[in-house]
Amino acid sequence: MGKLNHSIYETIVRNMAEQVYVLDADINIVYLNPSAEKVTGCALDHIRGKRCYEIFGNNCFCKQACPAKKVISDGKPILRHENKLQTRDGLIMDVSVSVSPIYNNAIIDGVIMVMEDISALKDTERINITMLKELENEITIRKERESLLLRAERNWEDTFNAIPDLIMLLDDDHKILKMNEPMAKVLGIKPEDAVGKTCYNLVHKADVPLDGCPHNKLLEDGMEHKVEVYEKNMGGHILVSTSPLCNPNGKLIGSIHIARDMNDIKERDIQVREENEKTKAILSAIADGVTIQDREFKIIYQNQTLKDYFGEHTGEYCYHVYENKDEICDGCPVLQSFTDGCVHKSTRRVEIKDDTIIYFENTASPIRDAGGNVVACIETARDITDKKTLDIRLEQSHNRLLKILENMEAIVYVADMQTYEIIFANRYLKEVLNNNDLEGSICYKTLQSGQSSPCSFCINSKLIDERGTTAGVYTWEFQNTINKRWYYMQNRAIEWVDERVVHLQIATDITERKEIEEELKNLNINLERIVVEETQKRRQQEQMLIQQSKMASMGEMIGSIAHQWRQPLNAISLNIQDIKDAYEYGELNKEYIDNMVEISNEQVSFMAKTIDDFRNFFRPSKEKTVFNVVTSLKDILSMFTDIFEKSSIKMEIFYNNNDDLNCLGHPNEFKQVILNLINNSKDAIVMRRANDHEVCLKGSIKIDVKKEYQFIDITISDNGGGIPESIIDRVFEQYFTTKPSDIGTGVGLYMSKAIIETNMDGRLTVRNIEGGAEFKITMKDAM
Repeated sequence: MGKLNHSIYETIVRNMAEQVYVLDADINIVYLNPSAEKVTGCALDHIRGKRCYEIFGNNCFCKQACPAKKVISDGKPILRHENKLQTRDGLIMDVSVSVSPIYNNAIIDGVIMVMEDISALKDTERINITMLKELENEITIRKERESLLLRAERNWEDTFNAIPDLIMLLDDDHKILKMNEPMAKVLGIKPEDAVGKTCYNLVHKADVPLDGCPHNKLLEDGMEHKVEVYEKNMGGHILVSTSPLCNPNGKLIGSIHIARDMNDIKERDIQVREENEKTKAILSAIADGVTIQDREFKIIYQNQTLKDYFGEHTGEYCYHVYENKDEICDGCPVLQSFTDGCVHKSTRRVEIKDDTIIYFENTASPIRDAGGNVVACIETARDITDKKTLDIRLEQSHNRLLKILENMEAIVYVADMQTYEIIFANRYLKEVLNNNDLEGSICYKTLQSGQSSPCSFCINSKLIDERGTTAGVYTWEFQNTINKRWYYMQNRAIEWVDERVVHLQIATDITERKEIEEELKNLNINLERIVVEETQKRRQQEQMLIQQSKMASMGEMIGSIAHQWRQPLNAISLNIQDIKDAYEYGELNKEYIDNMVEISNEQVSFMAKTIDDFRNFFRPSKEKTVFNVVTSLKDILSMFTDIFEKSSIKMEIFYNNNDDLNCLGHPNEFKQVILNLINNSKDAIVMRRANDHEVCLKGSIKIDVKKEYQFIDITISDNGGGIPESIIDRVFEQYFTTKPSDIGTGVGLYMSKAIIETNMDGRLTVRNIEGGAEFKITMKDAM
């Protein structure tokens, strides 16, 4: 059985697609399998005794952190350590490395290193499984190798279980001889539990082998077989390969059965196909022509746009198809991309069918393989025939522009924004400076006096915005340092005919205008003084008008005073009469006298307060102060409520938080405005009764105070019938009135608007509402 095991292990190792290296305790190579020989390019006889990094060179991943040394040091195997490896021929390969210790009498005598090339998985997301192949033994097995294989035979479990693929050894009756740990883990059993069971029963849950079973085929023809199947018990798609398993005499006794999970590959294949289809759809849909050439300049792809221009020519040489030549074109961007691996552009003039000439802007970009080598080139061709035509028109337009600029009666020049070199100067500028050789000179040296560096007032930076695009026209006025004349400068960044962004300046002589402006400036100084004086006069006149407006209501005010005095005077009169009666009846004593004096003083104080209220109302306000709107309203109502009651008019005031309703202004003038407005409402109600004979009309004046954000609104509404729409826009005009001349002066509303809007920074408006009119005062909140 020992020889059979040895044969089995040797067959496994020799036929493994993975590279297998056996290193001694000093990390010297003592054995490598044919897959490793193929990668290193060296036979065992030539590299035995050398270290692995000496074979692969300085780019060997393990030179600095050798996994073999780590396994020898701590005795623990390393499974599936991924890294990159540069082979002898310079190719970069992605590898998965597994390292297991080799014991000899419980002492680590070396390691077995299995290295799997996973480049294809990393680069294309597809795994091409390399089957275990039976290779003839062409190298004489030396004594050292026999000893190594004997030790490997005793410790082959580590290597067998370190292989990531799912492996079973099957006899000629489909019974499992051996199963590695990855396979057992997928099935959810222990490796030893699988021995003796049939593969179709354990793996496929079937009573007989499946149709197309690769193990059956191998038993029939003794050849390797590979098949992709879907097995639910193993998680989906798997790739199964079988290699012959022979005894030492060469008799076929079973197979080495290897399975690899293909689910990720399947999914990635679908994704790749979908992405390829998307790419093809995009390439076919874009308006630019797209072609791909291999390194022989043969066309391997054309999108529909190029086919429409030239027809289907896949497999032919690009220079022959596109430019009807027998060799590579001069300045070919594809050749340049193949040479240096960079992107290159060129403009090509191409003659297509019907002798039509088309200009293409071609861009060639390299296509690289997984190793970074340029294997093909994608070239886009953009039809720029219209652009070429526009370029010709642009040049013609540019020439016309130069003629216009040349003949303008203003200074015109164009300068490079980087070098400050004058590119163009018109006739007018040359005549001003008496210099016909301005082109090629530096603007700040030629157009200014004593300048050896760019001017401190240069406005180049203002002509380009933060995005790097032109920022429009920049205008300014400037006095030239050479001729001392003033100019109106119009500057902007424009694209010149050579596609440079340049500075265009048009300067118009405004010296005469500046002289006139200086004269006007002196006049304005005098005008400012006159305006101040007139404003002061106007303010004085407004104060006079306000006082006149107050005096216009003097009769009503005196009537109100008389009405408010009538009750206290009657009380005092009754008190005097009562004193006489008290004297006659002997009731006059000190207590009676004190009580009578106190009652009389209260009545006199009330009368004095009434006089003070009206006197304060007539006193002009000089400085703005913070006052409470509701308090001022209550003061007015307390003074004039009786007058309104005599006219059967009810006045009401509505507000929320009294303490929060403060404004900055002239409180007495504000009261005058309120009085003017409620008097107008009273007159309107009285006139409505007279005109409509509505004797029973109950007059109503409502004052509503609200705070909205940072403003206070005072709304005064009445039921006086409103204002005719034909004149409502004129009620605030001076001397305009709807009342008879013996009643109205046309000053009240005019002055009310002036007080609110001019003196108190507020607003006064009017509108009609149902049954009457509504005046609204809006002022800023003083808080």
